[in-house]
Amino acid sequence: MCVPMAQSETSGATIDAEADEVELHRDLVPYLAESEVLGEVLKAPLVFMVPYLPVMARLANEMYRTKTEGIRRAEAERKWHKIVWLHEKPYRLSAFLSIRERLSDREYWKALGSIWIGTENLHDDQEHWLRALTAHRPGRARWLMGDADRATLAELGEEVTVYRGFARSGGYRAPSWSLSLSRAEWFASRAALTSPDRRGYVATTRLPKSQALAYTNGRGEQEIILDPATLQAVRATAISQPTWAR
Repeated sequence: MCVPMAQSETSGATIDAEADEVELHRDLVPYLAESEVLGEVLKAPLVFMVPYLPVMARLANEMYRTKTEGIRRAEAERKWHKIVWLHEKPYRLSAFLSIRERLSDREYWKALGSIWIGTENLHDDQEHWLRALTAHRPGRARWLMGDADRATLAELGEEVTVYRGFARSGGYRAPSWSLSLSRAEWFASRAALTSPDRRGYVATTRLPKSQALAYTNGRGEQEIILDPATLQAVRATAISQPTWAR
């Protein structure tokens, strides 16, 4: 009775050893990085693992294989939107731009609106965002916004006051603004956490509604999306006390 148990233990040890010996796929290796807080992380276009441990290589490789095959099938079936959603969030705009010429106008604007709502660090790809948002394609007003957001924008006055929270120099030159002062103050407070002087600012401006590319409340932020090149008379004010310090 002891022999089978010994074989089982040996078998389990062998399996564990084999798992440890699996190497991360060579396509994923360049996306390994060190984080001060989390240690090693993997942030590849198709696989995100935060944190990442070597024992996770088998799972990472399988995820990569599955998604790669999914992209091949989507290309063969001409289901372009699937290619975008198989990518991890930070890479979806790049995936979208790589297939944009294959999209109808309706598909283009609807996909772009969905990617916008799911993207957190818009400033990382700001120039790409601006080119995509100002593309000379018909249907932006019809398909970039949902019915409720389009109705909200229509109900606004011909001039609107918008706000943006920021900390870094020139941080107000961006496409994402808000109709909500309190929301802008929250973003200014968050930005101040990583600012050398721990100070945040709220930019305020008025603009013709016609300059708004879109309105969305998909993230609960009452966003006005605009081309920062059209901004005029922007006033920036330091917040007196960050929301996290109140």
